[in-house]
Parts: sequence; C-alpha cells; structure tokens
Amino acid sequence: MRIARAIKVPLSGLACAATLTLGVTSFPAPASAAVTQAQAVPASVAAGRTTAPACIERSVSKKRRTVWISNRCGRTMKVKVVVKHGPDSYCRTLSDSETIYYPWHFGSYDRTVNC
Repeated sequence: MRIARAIKVPLSGLACAATLTLGVTSFPAPASAAVTQAQAVPASVAAGRTTAPACIERSVSKKRRTVWISNRCGRTMKVKVVVKHGPDSYCRTLSDSETIYYPWHFGSYDRTVNC
C-alpha cells in the first residue's frame, strides 16, 4: 500500500506557496497477522454459532433480567444465552423437554445460539 499527499503551505513573508509532499512507503503485513489454516475457525464450529431453532423456547423477563430456555426439539441440543453488554452463559446441554434458567445482573438479552 502506498499513500502520497501534496499539501500547499504558504511560507511566511513570501507571496508564493510551496508544495510539501508527505509519502508513506509500502509496509509488509506482519507475519503474526497471517491466519494459517490451523488457526482458522472450522466450518462446523462457525455453523454451530447460529441462532437456536424455534423448538428452543425462550421466556425472557427484561425487568428481572432472566430467561427460561426449554428444549422442545425431540433431541438433545446444546445452547448458549448471549447477553448484550453482559455475561453470556456457558454452553449448556439440554435433553428433550428439559428447561434451564439463566439470570444476569447487567446488560440485556440478545439471543440464544447453538454451540
């Protein structure tokens, strides 16, 4: 990447203007910035972070800052409660028909995701 800019600056005591050129040479990206295939997030993990399906029922109380999560999917599901500007829950495994409760002290409910 190369950036150059010309700036016209009046010189004190002279009626003419001088041109000052500031240039930035190309810098290679640091080796630590390169993402290797081993560091990349596997597709299965990235796909697992999607919003939980509708069969995961949510009952949110914004005033009390609590959420009840119920699994009605017919199979075991792993879910996590995401709280905006607050502490997220850890990944919870819910068997079919199981219900969990998650309270938090600050922030607001954002969503429930698969994990």
